[in-house]
Amino acid sequence: MPIIWREKPGAKNVDERGSPDGTLSEPSPPADANLVVSSGSLQDDLDRAAAVVCFNSNVAVEAIRQGIPVLCEEHCAAYPIRFPWEALAGPQMLRIEPDRQAWFAHLANNQYSLSELKNGYAWEHLRA
Repeated sequence: MPIIWREKPGAKNVDERGSPDGTLSEPSPPADANLVVSSGSLQDDLDRAAAVVCFNSNVAVEAIRQGIPVLCEEHCAAYPIRFPWEALAGPQMLRIEPDRQAWFAHLANNQYSLSELKNGYAWEHLRA
């Protein structure tokens, strides 16, 4: 499959504890004959995507919203319905539809308003 490389604008580097270290990353795409560096919008790239591969990105949430399979690491919000890395070797696996509705319900259930944070409701809900 062709690969579209999108750089993450303004990505911050982190230290060994995961805290921003004050520097910005400057990723460079790996050398690969199938790789094209994106020059279009995110939506243009998603319109052409067979799958999205990322470490941890909100792009994964948008891809899933649009029905595009996602392969990601455990730190990503999409991890519960990600596809296994082996799916890249057998693209027919990417045709399996995950339970997106349940996942979206889970994400929505864990969003709180400022008043719910202030009055303690969010903390009590998380502790239950």
